[in-house]
Amino acid sequence: MRVLTVLLLLLLPPLTFQILENPVISPAQLFCPTVGTNAYALVTVCSNTTKVEFVQLLQAYAKFMPMNSSQQIKYDFYFGSNYSTIITTTDLTQEVDDWVNDTNYMNLLYASSKTDSETPELVGIAKSILDNVAKDNQLDSTVYLKKQVVLLTNYVPYNVTDVFNNNTNENTQRLGLSLDLDLSPLDKAAEFPVFRIDDDRDVASIRAIFQETRDFEFPAIVHEDKPQSDIYVFMTSANMSQLMNVIETAINGPTCQMASTKMYSSFIHTQLVKNDTAWNLVIPWLGQKTHMFASNCMKSLNHFKSNTNCTAVKDQILNSYVNSISTAKNQTFAYLFIDNSECAMTKNLTTIMEDSTHVRIVMNEELNDVYEDFTLPLVNLGFLDKTIDNQVIKNNMFYLQNYSTSCADEIPMVPLESARPWHRPKYLSIALDDMLTIFICATISVSTFGILIYRYVSRKHRQQVELLTELMLQPRIYKFVF
Repeated sequence: MRVLTVLLLLLLPPLTFQILENPVISPAQLFCPTVGTNAYALVTVCSNTTKVEFVQLLQAYAKFMPMNSSQQIKYDFYFGSNYSTIITTTDLTQEVDDWVNDTNYMNLLYASSKTDSETPELVGIAKSILDNVAKDNQLDSTVYLKKQVVLLTNYVPYNVTDVFNNNTNENTQRLGLSLDLDLSPLDKAAEFPVFRIDDDRDVASIRAIFQETRDFEFPAIVHEDKPQSDIYVFMTSANMSQLMNVIETAINGPTCQMASTKMYSSFIHTQLVKNDTAWNLVIPWLGQKTHMFASNCMKSLNHFKSNTNCTAVKDQILNSYVNSISTAKNQTFAYLFIDNSECAMTKNLTTIMEDSTHVRIVMNEELNDVYEDFTLPLVNLGFLDKTIDNQVIKNNMFYLQNYSTSCADEIPMVPLESARPWHRPKYLSIALDDMLTIFICATISVSTFGILIYRYVSRKHRQQVELLTELMLQPRIYKFVF
């Protein structure tokens, strides 16, 4: 244990004192979106449904799904309780058209989907769909996907809607699509959105619902393995490229990375400021898909606007940073990104910190500019002398990416920047002081020299006057020649 004094201050402009009068709100939760989709469709229709209507039902579902997408979707179709098929495609419309053109195959799908009543077999199919969703949530290769469960029907299968209503799987989207003109019975039975296939009033909005992502939730069913180290990132502004660099360092770092088959819900803890609000963002470890998931998350959140002014929310981030490093028990790597050094200066906060906790204070300004007011006090307090892993560094992507000491046992030799002569900063106040000093010295010198000359000339003048006066008193000594 060591007592470490950390120098952090929030200098707020006068107008922001109104914010401090209000209670500080706990950080809101920010979520990463799911990536991609696994779709499960249960197709069940009445026995009096025509083949044309059946085809329309399939085509309507395909119309709402992505067309010519760059990402493939796996569809698990269950036609009644008698037949199922799995297809993986980027364009479901083309697949359905192929089914329609194959008369024999379409007849098989049509016949299998007909249901005379609420058969118990449909309940088993509905439960197996949710079981498959649960399995997807336990695999690192599919946990990050949205699981879409769609009921395609033209009646109200209460036994099926009851099963779907009781779904507890995370990252699941439940939808209904009906041939029936009256949606009221199905809408009352289903605790999820249902639509008519001929609802052309706003096809774009319905398509957006079918294709929307979900806020990713780490499944409770997953057995978690904890890493060797904890990573915390605190940012006084939301810069996703900086955060992605930290994530990549943690993923590739030998002391932070986990096994490719393991999953962990809280791999990287982040607090950041967006629109003058503090947000919590947690990046999970999803095995080999961690980098892809995190990269997609950063891209989806990369629309925040930064504000370099000092605010009460930034003060909250700084306090959270100090609290986190004081309570850390495991090996911990903590980052603090400061976009304005004036927001974190000259306030002494004493905290107890473990030797296994290593901090990085990353500054946007040049280190020479913040050394005297920010870095030097930390050096004097012993903050930067305890260990080489406590650092104040420049926000330079080259060094942060290639030579970061976080999550690493060793790093390669770091190329030093070229040295340059140090010159005293040229401030107006210093120039005025120097000018006044020179003026005073020059005035004293000129005045002293002038006084000395004046006294010398005055003495010579008095001597000549005295000599002439004495000569005038003795005129007979002189003879005048004519």
